[in-house]
Amino acid sequence: GWQQTWQADLSNTEGWKLDGEGSVEHLPDGVLKINTETPTVYWADETFEAPLLIDFEARTEDPKCRAILFFMAEGMGGEDIFGWERVGDYGDYAYTEKMRLYTVGMMREGCGTESNFRFLGDILPEHLQILKTPRDELADEQKEAYRQAVQDFQPATIPSSACDGYELGEWMRYQVLVDGHLIRIWADGRLLHEVTDPEPLTRGRIGFRNFGRGTGGEGRKLSVDRPG
Repeated sequence: GWQQTWQADLSNTEGWKLDGEGSVEHLPDGVLKINTETPTVYWADETFEAPLLIDFEARTEDPKCRAILFFMAEGMGGEDIFGWERVGDYGDYAYTEKMRLYTVGMMREGCGTESNFRFLGDILPEHLQILKTPRDELADEQKEAYRQAVQDFQPATIPSSACDGYELGEWMRYQVLVDGHLIRIWADGRLLHEVTDPEPLTRGRIGFRNFGRGTGGEGRKLSVDRPG
């Protein structure tokens, strides 16, 4: 059987780190609200090892909220991700070849709205190396190649997509299992993703990601179970 080995205290910021610009509110009944001014990640200051089951509830009232769970995040060589400064934008996690992690989209409003599971951390092939150049440093003649590289990068890193059927303003329970080569993700008990990774990530950090500027997301009842 499985047993709870970690329960998040969402009543204060102790034990958490924020990447990006935003604010955090601690609401009644153990609810955490993260307000995003620029793309943010709110990281638990804890390293977890698989096998594990991440269990939490999330909601948003903002239709433009783009919330994602980051999990099993660590440096490419096993380094802790807080060994360097992250800038919070997407490229810092996807393109710099510093981090490896899994991501899953959540709280995508409406039936037919995609929720994707993604693996980030492969060494970029030559035709995508331009993604490592910050956008504000691109020469005019590079911009079209950069746009094409972004389009090519997206499908290459998504092994599984589904619809979570999220209803705006409602709480939804998410469960994320990492067990050996198997990753499974459920939304309100319904299996969204089942992925087999031949080279699985076995340890790392958990973070709540939102790239919807000026939006907020709420979370509660975050815990981690491991085999008893």
